[in-house]
Amino acid sequence: MIELARQYNRYGDKCTYCVNETDTLGFFRDDSFDFIYSSIVLQHIKPEYSKNYIREFLRVLAPGGIMVFQVPDSVATTTSGINLRIFVAYFRNTVKTIARRMSIGDMFWKMEMYAIPKKEIVHLVSAHPGRVVDIQEDRVAGKDWVSYRYYCVKE
Repeated sequence: MIELARQYNRYGDKCTYCVNETDTLGFFRDDSFDFIYSSIVLQHIKPEYSKNYIREFLRVLAPGGIMVFQVPDSVATTTSGINLRIFVAYFRNTVKTIARRMSIGDMFWKMEMYAIPKKEIVHLVSAHPGRVVDIQEDRVAGKDWVSYRYYCVKE
């Protein structure tokens, strides 16, 4: 994907693409970005790593900078309980891991999905030099999820 992104890059040196093989953003300096955006990414990363990336986003975000990201809060429920098309495993009663069996033709694969409760996200951002200024429910994680988009600034 990186090769294709570089091939189709219309902005020259103004836009670069990086492959990150660590659980930090150490190759970026502190306070080096004015805007950070992430959607339908953190939900596929185990919560301990997602939380670390949110801390890293705050580290590399410049003071006054804006950060927008999305994370599911929980599995959506119906009157009959959790949707039966998904398998749910509970870890420490706060993080829910979902493994969906996806198919295209004869191919099947597992897509891991994770949730972090809204109160944990707000606490995480507030514990660092950030402030959540708005939270909006969204549907990008699919109908089986309660998901939120967080709008934050770095103090």
